[in-house]
Amino acid sequence: MYCTPGRSRKIVATLATALLAEQVIINILSRFYVYSVPYKTLVIVHYAVFYVVLPVTVLVINMAVACAVRRASNDAAAKLGQQSASSNSAVPTVLLISTSLIYVLLRGTLATVHIVYWYVVSPFSYVMGDVYYFTTILHRLVYAYNFYVYIVTGKLFRQDLRKLFHCCT
Repeated sequence: MYCTPGRSRKIVATLATALLAEQVIINILSRFYVYSVPYKTLVIVHYAVFYVVLPVTVLVINMAVACAVRRASNDAAAKLGQQSASSNSAVPTVLLISTSLIYVLLRGTLATVHIVYWYVVSPFSYVMGDVYYFTTILHRLVYAYNFYVYIVTGKLFRQDLRKLFHCCT
């Protein structure tokens, strides 16, 4: 089974539609049945699937891709008679794995704290409320961490960034 552009578009469209439907259902239930059993069950399923299972699955798939890229790079180097593969082939691999790992850590932490906060501890616990608030803020870093990963791993990105700031001064 190969991944073609058409198949990729169908998968992305299906996932987007499913996510939209799931959010609509959660928003409707949250308006009317905030503390009802179906709503709490749906929220647990939501956090378990989209904040734990999905990021872990992405990490596993990205690790498999990184291993395949590394293997292909080593095979190509062996065919050309070189001692080792270029270090440039390791940069996308490090970027891919680090991005996936950070995603799993930030999303998984929020899901765990959210489930504990809502279902194990009283929602009115002040200490747990502070932990919940902190992990929610930490979770927002999911949207900003790529910049820092690119700075650490991308030589070309650093050069372009340096040129950009040098031009402005």
